[in-house]
Amino acid sequence: MKAVLERSHVLTQSGKMFELKDFGPGMVDIEDIAHNLSMECRFNGAVSKHYSVAEHSIIGANYMPAGEEIYFLLHDAHEAYIKDIPAYMKEWFKEKCEEGYKVLERLAEDIQLDIYLGLGIDPPDSKVISHIKRIDEMMLSTEISYLLPKNPYLMYVSSREEWVDVEVIPRQSRISTVALSGGEDPTDMENLFLCVYTMYRERCDLWQEI
Repeated sequence: MKAVLERSHVLTQSGKMFELKDFGPGMVDIEDIAHNLSMECRFNGAVSKHYSVAEHSIIGANYMPAGEEIYFLLHDAHEAYIKDIPAYMKEWFKEKCEEGYKVLERLAEDIQLDIYLGLGIDPPDSKVISHIKRIDEMMLSTEISYLLPKNPYLMYVSSREEWVDVEVIPRQSRISTVALSGGEDPTDMENLFLCVYTMYRERCDLWQEI
């Protein structure tokens, strides 16, 4: 008997099907995460070339302290299941429907926690979270500089006062595996995501044992 796909169901690349309210650690599949994030374009698609959440995560992970790279690689993993909600949408919810915004935030946090549990990774502590936020701001500033429409008046200003002068990663940086230029083939990015996940997972486990 065939399963019936309802409008309320989440369907993953690996064939899992469930309602969002039933999501839990047992639903997590790193291959689903890698695939979906490689297909999900940043900035709601308003970039010069396809630039995925997976590529954003891979590049940013390079700038995390040793042993913490896995956390930046996975910091947007919940978007594999509920998509990348643009910042302007979040701001709209904050202003027009604060309770709706809180529901979205709780949903993202709950799914993110289930992902860590499902992959057998300890959730990040406050120190690691602060590192993730700092690198995320740096990445955002860089992406706006390189990938968004060429507007001479466009300049990113961080909402966090202590990060107003967020540096931009040089185009020729120490990242040799990926050039921050967009346009990478989603399948290549999916495979690269899985490769660096394995590498960072081993490094994370090693540092946690020390």
